[in-house]
Amino acid sequence: MDLTLGQRRVGVKDNDPVEIKTFKRNIAEIIDHLERKRGDKNTAPANSEKQRLISMAQSDLEKACMLAVKAIYAE
Repeated sequence: MDLTLGQRRVGVKDNDPVEIKTFKRNIAEIIDHLERKRGDKNTAPANSEKQRLISMAQSDLEKACMLAVKAIYAE
């Protein structure tokens, strides 16, 4: 199975517990949605400010996912 950019960035794994898998899948969908906003080679790419904001948002989502997973596992 080919993983999307979002799935690769948040580390979706088949053996994750259901709660973690659902959480990661939701964050991955947002990351992928933002990636589509960049445009592609068949359309005009987003301007540099939009590209920067998308990158920053994706990075923050990756961090938020990591911290949320850590919080779920914390005792």
